[in-house]
Amino acid sequence: MHLVNQPWGGNGQRTGDHLVKLLVRSSPRFKVFRACVAFVKASGVLRLAPSFKTFMDKGGLIEIVVGIDEQVTTKQGLELVMKYSTKSYVFHNPASTFHPKFYAFEIPGRRATVLVGSSNFTVGGLYTNYESNLMIDLDLTESDDRKEYQKILDVFGYVSDIAGGNAKQLSQSVIDDLASAGFVVDEGKRTPKRSPTGDKTKDGISSVFPRIPVLPPPSIDPSVAMHIPAIQHTGDKETDIEAEKQFQTWKTFVMTLGARDTKQKAGYSPDIFVPLIARDFDKEFWGWDDKFSAGAGATVGKYMERRFDILVRPVSGSAQIVEGVRLYYYDIKHEFRLNCGRLIQGAKADDLLLIQKSPMGTMFKGHIYEYEATVFPKGSPEYSAFVKACNRKVKGSPRRWGYL
Repeated sequence: MHLVNQPWGGNGQRTGDHLVKLLVRSSPRFKVFRACVAFVKASGVLRLAPSFKTFMDKGGLIEIVVGIDEQVTTKQGLELVMKYSTKSYVFHNPASTFHPKFYAFEIPGRRATVLVGSSNFTVGGLYTNYESNLMIDLDLTESDDRKEYQKILDVFGYVSDIAGGNAKQLSQSVIDDLASAGFVVDEGKRTPKRSPTGDKTKDGISSVFPRIPVLPPPSIDPSVAMHIPAIQHTGDKETDIEAEKQFQTWKTFVMTLGARDTKQKAGYSPDIFVPLIARDFDKEFWGWDDKFSAGAGATVGKYMERRFDILVRPVSGSAQIVEGVRLYYYDIKHEFRLNCGRLIQGAKADDLLLIQKSPMGTMFKGHIYEYEATVFPKGSPEYSAFVKACNRKVKGSPRRWGYL
């Protein structure tokens, strides 16, 4: 038995990560996969689609039941569920909300693994939301385990029984009828979300609770990318950004800080040193070198620089916009530096730096910014989640770095 705490577990330990492992990397291989979830969106199915295809290509059976309450499940989500499953159903009872979430893997008569908890079949439920799921291994040769697993099969059998009238097997005509009747929504036609008035300012930034970055979801496999719904923008900036985020992977750079980054000498520039190999690994992330130009300041030697506005969240102090932050390559010393003293306020060696490119038009208190940067202290839950991505070493240094 294992508790899957998302997103604290980090890469490899989120609900979606476990589902991928069980679908394609279990030994011995599972033969049947059943899922029963309240809500489904294309953003969730697309990230598991290659694993579903592999599972079925090897003879595996996939059956999925989805709820259609509260207008959360989408037309595109159902179409993808139908495409990447052996059989799929929707369940609805007007008297009550359909809200279960379980994922069950089985080798008939031998073993089963079940995840039961809070994760819906969406990108948030599988990867980025705060979710808790209990993963239980069952030995089907044992009477007690077999009885408990049968209870799960009984539930699945009930909600997939089309004879009862509340379940319908998915087909394109059924999905179209559900969309026409308003049971499911079209992901390409978003309407603005309502936010609690006490939690949001006019710019869509929390005035009560701080925003803490979480691990981004994995990118969508190019082989299924053609199924991404076209987003029709509503004109509401927050809604449009959130709709686009479902399908785009916003690149994130992570690095453990060293003493040289955090203990700045008086009179010296407060720089964070980004390894050249990290810069060259993803030049587009940094804008290198098309967004850089020759510097004209007083620094000795040649250097290339660019400036941008950044939202910083230091270890100590509140989040704020820092304008005109300087990112530059110091040619004489072959160093790539981020000059932002506010960012490292209160930071210590071995703390974790997280830099994310922001969706175009993202605002903080009316100010558009290009990057977000956060420092997580060592020992924090967020540190534990993100530090696993620091899988590359800096030569001659204890620092590590990586991308998400």
